[in-house]
Parts: sequence; C-alpha cells; structure tokens
Amino acid sequence: MSANGKNAFLVVELRGTNELIGYGGYNTFESVDPTEFLDQTTLQGSKAYMTDIGIIIDQKHWRKGYGLELVSVLIEYAQNELGCEVFRAETGDDNEPWRALMQAAGLAKFEGRHKASYDEKQEVWVWKFDAGHWKQEKERMQMEGKWPL
Repeated sequence: MSANGKNAFLVVELRGTNELIGYGGYNTFESVDPTEFLDQTTLQGSKAYMTDIGIIIDQKHWRKGYGLELVSVLIEYAQNELGCEVFRAETGDDNEPWRALMQAAGLAKFEGRHKASYDEKQEVWVWKFDAGHWKQEKERMQMEGKWPL
C-alpha cells in the first residue's frame, strides 16, 4: 500500500514456480455515500469506504481461473482487512475479457456506462457494487462449486 493510503498494487506469481503472471491493485480509497454512488445498495448509513479494483494477467494465463481468483482476493482483502464496503471497476470498450470476467463473478447486473473516474471526457464500462452484493455472488459461486478461494 502506498504510504498515504491512496492506492496499492500486488504482484501475482504462480505458486511453485514463482513465475510472474500479473498484477492486481486498488486505484483509490475514498469515503462515499452508497445511496448516491450506487444505483442500488444493501448498506445502511450515509458513508462507506470505497475502492477501485483492477488486474492485469499475462495473456498466456487467461482462461485458467486466475482472473476470478485475483478479483476475489482483492475484494475479500479490501473488505475484511481494509474496511471497504463499496467497490468500483472500470474498463474501456475494447476490453471484452474484463467484461466476461465480471460476468463470471456474477457482477454483470452492476455494469453500466459512465464517465471514467480518471477522465470525464471518456465514457467507459463501470461496475459499482457493495459488500452485500458481493456476499450474494460469493455464496452463489460457493453453491455452484465455482468459488476460487
């Protein structure tokens, strides 16, 4: 994590070989009002800690489950260790693998078109959801035998 708590990045290696296969991270940490930030929320109260997640996996390791595992790790860690209750992810129009990953994680229903947090002139795909939404999808994946952790 950065010294001032603005972002954090992780290096992802394969267990056993220590081969570097990607990166994951948190692009921001900030306090938001879930009723204003989210289209729908399971949270009570007017303030919640939000983070923005992102990953990069080497293309030769795509479709092996590492993306879903890394997204799950990022969300679980942010929620359980950092106190985050609201999550955002953004990607450009051409990133179909990310959109497919969000679908696999059960988050497609939270997908929408919004101005990019990093460039208001750009419209991108955005997923906004809270800890309650994630809990529901985690339980679904566990019941279906698809939970990666």
